[in-house]
Formats: sequence, structure tokens, C-alpha cells
Amino acid sequence: GAPKAPKQFRNVDAYQYGFDLMLGVILTPEFSFRADGSYIYAWNLSLDEPLAQVAPPMAHLELKYNKNTYWASLRSEMVAKQKHYAPSFGETATPGHVKWDLRAGWIPNEHWSLGAAMLNMFNATYYNHLNFAFKNADDLNGRRIYEPGRSFSFYIKYKF
Repeated sequence: GAPKAPKQFRNVDAYQYGFDLMLGVILTPEFSFRADGSYIYAWNLSLDEPLAQVAPPMAHLELKYNKNTYWASLRSEMVAKQKHYAPSFGETATPGHVKWDLRAGWIPNEHWSLGAAMLNMFNATYYNHLNFAFKNADDLNGRRIYEPGRSFSFYIKYKF
């Protein structure tokens, strides 16, 4: 049936803290490594539960090769299970996931560049804690929206 009321947002007493970290290391003139991570903890004092719509802990690792006119990158995304969720907002725990992306490119001259990517290389099935359908959305009725499986992209760019 039709929803009884629209989604309501109201101010509450709450606190949150967190951090972002990033480390970049040049291993050789061609190879570099980068790692980053983030964590947020937020609590709703008014309802004595976790604050709604807070991203779970996540990290990325990337190894990149860059040699004059071509480059390649292998990057991972690791997201922890979100076990701090707000039942009053209709949230539920979401599982963690790991996905890997592979990208490569070629720059033959100052005007042209070409590239390709294979995203989610191992075809991981996952959804983001912050990506969901509202309860009154047609067909989905509050269910999670899955992120894309393995996909490929290509580009050709001309710089004037």
C-alpha cells in the first residue's frame, strides 16, 4: 500500500569523531604505493543508538606503475561490516566487502591519451551501507541496491 508518511528528518543531540589517513610511498622511479583509510564513530544521544547514515570503516591500497607514456594501477577497496546502525531509521547491519580494480593507460603524445579499466575484477557481490531505496520507492521497498559487478570501460581523450 501507499506509505503513511514521508521520510522525516529531525535534529537530535549527537556526537561524532573519526579520522582519515593516507600514506604514499615512491618505491622506485616507476612504482608507487598508496594506502588510505577512514573511520567514523557517531552516536545519537537523543535516541541512545548509533547515528544514522554513517559510512563503515574503509581502506584502499593501490600499486601504480608509471613509465613515460604508459601506466597501470591495481587498486583494492576494503570496507568493514557496518555494525553500528540506527534501528529507528530503519537501518540494518551491512556486510563488509573487498573489490579490486585494474586500470591502464597510454599517452602517445601531448594531445592523445587512451585508457582501459576492469572494475570489480573478481565480480564481488556487495552493496554500500549508504545506498538504499526509501521505503516508498516503487518495487524496491527499502531493499539494498547492489553495486555493479565486473565491468569494463575504455576511453580515448584528445586535449586541445
